[in-house]
Amino acid sequence: MFLAYLVICLVGGTAFMAITLGMQAGFTPFMFAGLRFFSAGLILLMYLRLFRRWQALDINHYTAVLRIGLFTTTLRFAALYWAQQFIPSGQAALLAATYPLMIILVHSFDLRRLPPTHQWIGLAGAFSGVVLLLQAPLQAPLSAIEWAGSLAVLGGELFNAVGTITARRILSKGIPVLQMNALQMLLGSLGLLAFGVFGEGLPSLAVWSAGLWPFLWLTLFGSVLGTTLFYWLVKKMGPVIPSTWSYAAPVIALLAGFLFLGEIFTSGQLMGAALIIIFVFAAHSGPEILSLLLKRRRAAS
Repeated sequence: MFLAYLVICLVGGTAFMAITLGMQAGFTPFMFAGLRFFSAGLILLMYLRLFRRWQALDINHYTAVLRIGLFTTTLRFAALYWAQQFIPSGQAALLAATYPLMIILVHSFDLRRLPPTHQWIGLAGAFSGVVLLLQAPLQAPLSAIEWAGSLAVLGGELFNAVGTITARRILSKGIPVLQMNALQMLLGSLGLLAFGVFGEGLPSLAVWSAGLWPFLWLTLFGSVLGTTLFYWLVKKMGPVIPSTWSYAAPVIALLAGFLFLGEIFTSGQLMGAALIIIFVFAAHSGPEILSLLLKRRRAAS
């Protein structure tokens, strides 16, 4: 199980670098994202059909899955891929790490009640980290397009949180997790492909030749293997510990960007990165993980 967790962290952390490498090879953002999720959804769909794990759904289920795909795949990744044309992959990863906080905000709005105190502290601390990250650039203040890219990533994670809350509802009705994920990726990719075909055009053979490895990494490891391992761990361990991959991923993304893309961050930006990771952890999973570890320690003694 620990090996599966390490694989999830590695895949999640290097995905941002792979996105940048794919677009440096010539892929356009919407087409690149659309092809990735269409291929991954199709692979999972074939797997479910082949091993007869497909469950019949009614029109209401398909409508709900379409909404999930719109928010968690189309809008989220349209924002992320577009943004990574203008901001470093490590910065995108750190901004995307605010996703658990977006879950808190959307869930609180959905329930019409305020978050508890420790989550407010986490929200405030992580927000200060985002401000520090964006206000401490290496040489000059962020340009308007860099600000737009940064805000797009944050907006994409808000869309992702809305889709996740919707997914929780539909999963509670008995739809298999892998089937829902395959369908939402496949349906969500259609919007990205539409943006790509009508706004960008099809990738050439030269682009495919140069960008094939990032595409395969994102599709096979990022979307198929990473998702499958994550839900396998959730089944074995519960959702709390597996979800902490989102705190390790930005650290790996920063390191990968530094080693392979030549991305450099100032001390102020690294301090902002640390604040984001620490306070997101404190707000989202810290109390639950500590409680879980204490229970296991008591059970062992």
